[in-house]
Amino acid sequence: MRLDKLTIKTQEALSEALGLASDAGHPQIEPLHLLASLIGQEGGAVPSILQRLGVPPAQVAQAIGPHLNQLPKVTGANAQPGLSQATQQVLDSGWKFATQLKDEYLSTEHVLLGMLKAD
Repeated sequence: MRLDKLTIKTQEALSEALGLASDAGHPQIEPLHLLASLIGQEGGAVPSILQRLGVPPAQVAQAIGPHLNQLPKVTGANAQPGLSQATQQVLDSGWKFATQLKDEYLSTEHVLLGMLKAD
């Protein structure tokens, strides 16, 4: 993944997702981590999109919490979590949307679309 082809907000979301996974002791960054970070972005597009759809971001964030708590944890390892296969699929799917829209950069909107489309 080329970080120079990610918007700043997408880079921030991935960094925040890494922090969420790491703080929780999760071995991988899962789509739920990424979604939680996208929803929590101040001034980000995803909370605005959800609001326009009539879906309160806070309600989605609350629904994610229990699922994050159920993810596997590792102890004693100081390794940074890596991207899970599912998260990589989300990003790949987001890239397909960006390409179709002739966008040069992967934005948070593309990532959200990738989450909706990922198998």
